[in-house]
Amino acid sequence: MGWEGVTIMDQRVRFIAEYLKGYFPFNELCLQFNISRKTGYKWVERYEQEGPGGLKDRSRRPYSSPYETNDKIIEAIVQARMKHPTWGPKKLLEILTPCYPDLPAISTAADILKRKGLITGSKRRLRRKHPGCPKTIANQPNDIWSADYKGHFKMRNSLLSLDGM
Repeated sequence: MGWEGVTIMDQRVRFIAEYLKGYFPFNELCLQFNISRKTGYKWVERYEQEGPGGLKDRSRRPYSSPYETNDKIIEAIVQARMKHPTWGPKKLLEILTPCYPDLPAISTAADILKRKGLITGSKRRLRRKHPGCPKTIANQPNDIWSADYKGHFKMRNSLLSLDGM
């Protein structure tokens, strides 16, 4: 059974419809829809509890984040930046250390300031190409050939080479 062009929601609805008809054993039905039995049971349980709305994708975002920065600390970092607009996150955290013992990392403070629009990205340097770079573009292998010229040098037979060959 080809599932190209069929949305995930359509596949789930069809799976539930086939499940409710009861023509196939559950494991065979899961094989037909190319899903694991665990996923099949999850869809059936959601359908039984919530109806067709339970087959929609759910957010994978966690309910809580144990390492989330406290709002008071975020506000203190922002206020310190407003007082000292030229200071970076490292220096701001140094002056906040006596008041707040559990400060975030420097990179986290920088992210907070970027989110609040208090730090802008640095200017990108213009990278100039080396003047010796070839001006032609190779479209196929061996399109561009080059040879090194070594200059005048003495050969074994005591003759002077003029062309480097």
